[in-house]
Amino acid sequence: MLFRAASPAGVHTAENTSYVLTDPSLNAFQKLGSTTTTLGRQLADIPGSTWLWAGGAVLASSLLDKPVDKWALKNQTGTASSIGRATNALPVAMVLGASLLYTGVGGEPAASTAETALTAAAYSYGINLATRYAVGRARPTQGHGNASLNGFAGNASESGFASNHVATAFALVTPFAQQHDMPWLYGLAAATSFGRVQKREHWVSDTVAGALLGYAIGSMLTDQHKQSSMRLSVTPQSVEANWAFN
Repeated sequence: MLFRAASPAGVHTAENTSYVLTDPSLNAFQKLGSTTTTLGRQLADIPGSTWLWAGGAVLASSLLDKPVDKWALKNQTGTASSIGRATNALPVAMVLGASLLYTGVGGEPAASTAETALTAAAYSYGINLATRYAVGRARPTQGHGNASLNGFAGNASESGFASNHVATAFALVTPFAQQHDMPWLYGLAAATSFGRVQKREHWVSDTVAGALLGYAIGSMLTDQHKQSSMRLSVTPQSVEANWAFN
């Protein structure tokens, strides 16, 4: 969409381009529907090789499930426990931080990114609930092993695959990492995995799957944000405002 307000000598005027002027704002339900539809297209466009790579990463990490859980079982107290508690709290701190930035306290760019981050976290949480219900993987504390699957059961949505804590953490940091060149935030999100494994709430592969999910949704919502943002261009003859919509 293009709006151009030209100088009197220009050939383009607001009047003769008024047919392209529409309000770019959407209400909450329209925005939700547009975001969801576009996210569905983005997921459908993911190449098969990427799905295979992600599945391979999760399967490879499952080799660490039992050895790391044995370590966690022996380290439920002391320093490991203290670090586990701290890293378990990271997603909550991230949500609170993003919510604060969303109020505008850090400026408009940070508020816009925070909105994307919170939206990505919400979508990741919802998608992961569906994944849990379908997979129904037992948690380490249940003592059934990492191959115990009971999908579509009554309490399957409370199962372990994948980690909501880790998915939420990666979904929250990815927009900031990508839009503000802060890749170190991925390390902060990854630290959440330690707490989930140390407290024996998840297997290592649960946290890897959560990280991949959160990163993917965060990246897709970031792409949507970039494509739907407004750009202003000022010249001696005109002011142009461009909106790109999905």
